[in-house]
Amino acid sequence: MIDKGMENEKGMLQGLIDIADKRITEIKSGSKPALKPDANATYFAEVIVDLDEINEPMIADPDVKNIDISKRYTHDTIRPISYYGADKKVDLGFVGSCMVHKGDVKIVAQMLRNLESQTGEVKFNAPLVLTAPTYNIIDELKEEGDWSILQKYSGFEFDDNSPKTQLERNMKIFCTLRGLDVIYAWGIKRKQQKEIPCLLRPLDF
Repeated sequence: MIDKGMENEKGMLQGLIDIADKRITEIKSGSKPALKPDANATYFAEVIVDLDEINEPMIADPDVKNIDISKRYTHDTIRPISYYGADKKVDLGFVGSCMVHKGDVKIVAQMLRNLESQTGEVKFNAPLVLTAPTYNIIDELKEEGDWSILQKYSGFEFDDNSPKTQLERNMKIFCTLRGLDVIYAWGIKRKQQKEIPCLLRPLDF
């Protein structure tokens, strides 16, 4: 943001960066823990989870058919993948929104590298849509070498100078890089068409 000219004369952004860097250093060195309870903290219950016992992926189910409407679309229903008996198929993957950070995109890039090194190729069995939250993050991903692997396996990367072309509307895609202009309406359109597998694009308010 500073490089983009968004700093003020008092150096507020740099001040925030300095505070964050100091806190990160404290956490990494162990001099100050990331989280700690208050000295007088009390708890309703203490739960110990043995991570070694989790031997399959867990899914946050939106539980859209729950009789209690208030329990639909929450993060409260966590189920092992075996619960679904392999009768549900993933028909669309989505990574992005203004709430994600660079780390989420980097994970996708590393997954592609892992698949490439293990199998020699990357195949998409369902559409994957990847939206980078900001242009700054895209610049960082390019500098760190992650954007290139995403571009390699994207069937289409949106061009902000020509954002909605006939090519984008009609071609079949394996991976798409896309931004956040009208992502909800866009998602509905793609769901209806059922022809686009994955997109890569920066934010374009």
